[in-house]
Amino acid sequence: QDEILSKPLKTIFASKKMSDEIFNQLKSANSFSGEVKLKRSDESTFPSYFSLSFLYNSEGVKLGIMGVSRDISDIKQKEIEINQQAAKLNAVIESSSHFFFTVNKEYQITSHNHVFESDIKHNLGLKLKEDPNFFDLISGSNPKDLKKATAFWIDKFDRVFEGETCSFEIKRKDIN
Repeated sequence: QDEILSKPLKTIFASKKMSDEIFNQLKSANSFSGEVKLKRSDESTFPSYFSLSFLYNSEGVKLGIMGVSRDISDIKQKEIEINQQAAKLNAVIESSSHFFFTVNKEYQITSHNHVFESDIKHNLGLKLKEDPNFFDLISGSNPKDLKKATAFWIDKFDRVFEGETCSFEIKRKDIN
């Protein structure tokens, strides 16, 4: 703590460019909040959530700058681990010979693998748009089948949304 008290504030940032950007925002917006790289006394750097704002007296005269910082190294490390696990999961999903998709509670398809996309194109003649509604994919069915299919899928999805494990098998008509 004593090491930093006698130094200019700009010296705690990992780079002059970052320091300049932060102080430019502080001057233009009277505050700064965001992720930055800070420098320790041994010159190593670490990620931090950092906030700066001017301090004023009762007449509105600037007295100085107040800053608050939080080391977010652990959070950043967890983000890396989560991204690595997501990449592994995605690799497994993409290498599957089965189709795979996820939907949100509005029944929008939020992710899928190439097999699902290929099946939709081959069997329904559709190209997936971004975040399509699942039921738009089956809307071309005949009305009797559509009602039955919609009820089936809503039941399956809603049970999963409630935390129940659910499995099913789809048999294609063109394969015995």
